[in-house]
Amino acid sequence: MSGAAPIFLGVANQGVSRPDVAAAYGEEFGQAGYELQAQGLSAGDYDLAVFAWSSRLSGFLPAAVTRVHVR
Repeated sequence: MSGAAPIFLGVANQGVSRPDVAAAYGEEFGQAGYELQAQGLSAGDYDLAVFAWSSRLSGFLPAAVTRVHVR
């Protein structure tokens, strides 16, 4: 951990086509994808936390965290 403050990257575009998800879970989930292009990050390692919104539960799900390296 660097101790640096979190950086808000933005709100993802929702409704991105995911034919793989539709094939696995049904056509009603075919637009379950999301995307966000992060801008302005300096080179280095970051822990990216994604908070997905559940329309079924009307709330955020626990964060999924992955480490990314920006060149």
